[in-house]
Amino acid sequence: MNRLGIIFGLLISAISFSANAANSAASYPTQSQIAAPAVNATISIKRLTKDDWELHYQFSEEIDALHFGPPIVKYRQEAWKPNDTALKIISNSDDEILRKEQGRFQQAKIAIKSYHPFSHNQYVPMIHFSDGGVALFLGHLMGQVSVAGIDRPLKVQFTASGLPGEKVILPQKAQEGLGLFAYFGPQDPIVASHGILILDPLTPAWMREVLANTTERVTASYAQSFERIPSEPAMIFFAIRDLHLNGYSMSGGALPGQLAYRLAGNQTIIDKPESRNRFTYLIAHELAHIWQAIPNRNWTSFPESWINEGGADAITAATLLKTGIWSKEEAIEFENKLIKECDETKDPIRTAYACGFKRFKGYNTDVLALWKKLMDESTRSATPYSEAMIQAVLQK
Repeated sequence: MNRLGIIFGLLISAISFSANAANSAASYPTQSQIAAPAVNATISIKRLTKDDWELHYQFSEEIDALHFGPPIVKYRQEAWKPNDTALKIISNSDDEILRKEQGRFQQAKIAIKSYHPFSHNQYVPMIHFSDGGVALFLGHLMGQVSVAGIDRPLKVQFTASGLPGEKVILPQKAQEGLGLFAYFGPQDPIVASHGILILDPLTPAWMREVLANTTERVTASYAQSFERIPSEPAMIFFAIRDLHLNGYSMSGGALPGQLAYRLAGNQTIIDKPESRNRFTYLIAHELAHIWQAIPNRNWTSFPESWINEGGADAITAATLLKTGIWSKEEAIEFENKLIKECDETKDPIRTAYACGFKRFKGYNTDVLALWKKLMDESTRSATPYSEAMIQAVLQK
């Protein structure tokens, strides 16, 4: 299914920061990009109506094309429309390109419509809140440019304006080339001990309780286990939509200094043990990604996704048991479920989670101690996690 709320049954899809790194300025640059000077650009974002946006790209010099990377569902194909009819968005399986029919261009205005479809294993283009607020993912607006046939990096500065009276939160790290969410909406951020929250007004009391309790206890445990903390408290986006639809949908994503949760379907907000358990898991899993990324200061991609996702699940299970949030029986049930799923699934996305978890369990070692060593080694060597690194630290 594409639309978030039209999912019957359970969807827990933790959106990986390692997926489709070409869509994010945080991915490793190529040698040619390192050698070539950056092209500067200002991207101005205007929210014109509840469902209408305008992007204005202003480049420091004329370019042949702007390369965004692989398609994000059909976001740019269906929701984007250049105001200049000579500008076209060309799409193939590897890249989406903004170019002129003939010649170069130095600016571009693009109209964007609100977009709702879910994007598996990619950051969603927009997170919609029940009160009309939207968190817009800036990473999908960036890419690299080509000038005279040479690929060059793009150095971006953002400006943003919302509807009259609307709050706009544009993260400073977005100006450093990191793909993050910017918020447009009526909510004032809530400053709490466990983070800075943009909380959907439909969030029920039990979810607020689970979010606060799990985040506080898990972050304290991660800090103790891994002997490091993030450089700043996370901004947490918590959005609920489509409660008129029958179903259960829950997803999350982790970014530098940000956590995003999206819930939909009328079964999602009902307080029952199963829902509390699944929500608790999701929170701990996404927080594990925050800690995994601490040694990688630029939030660089991890080429082996089973390490990222299976590792996060292994960290989650061990920590929820360690903190007493899960009983031993609950942890064993979770472990058995994932191992069974690994043996049966043919879904490549779920394989990274389930089979990655199974591989970590197969090392027969304290997974929290293992991840502490991996973080130490990644910090020391300034290299991403890999199976070779795992085998090396296991020998120590």
